[in-house]
Amino acid sequence: LVLYGQHSVGECVHRWNTNGVTEIVVKNGEHGCTLLNNGITSFIPLNKVCKPVDTTAAGDSFNGAYLAAKLKGKSMADCVKLGQMCASVVVMHKGAIIEHHISLEESA
Repeated sequence: LVLYGQHSVGECVHRWNTNGVTEIVVKNGEHGCTLLNNGITSFIPLNKVCKPVDTTAAGDSFNGAYLAAKLKGKSMADCVKLGQMCASVVVMHKGAIIEHHISLEESA
């Protein structure tokens, strides 16, 4: 809020796009993600909304999973879905500390 004020998701996408960014993901918590990819806007809802235990590292977890999927050649939508899944697991654990035996597939 301090830097740009409060804006809608659409205004945020527009601001970045008019500054030359062609791949945009706006994370909007329980409201899912809005994407812009080469001029095409789409929306990826959450599969399920959970009541988080602790939101520590939710954004970093999303970003890490998104980028890992991107490096594997996944589509932007698939990258977002994997980011959402990873973040949804992380927020269910206090301090973002997940037992080493828990996998994303088990938690989804």
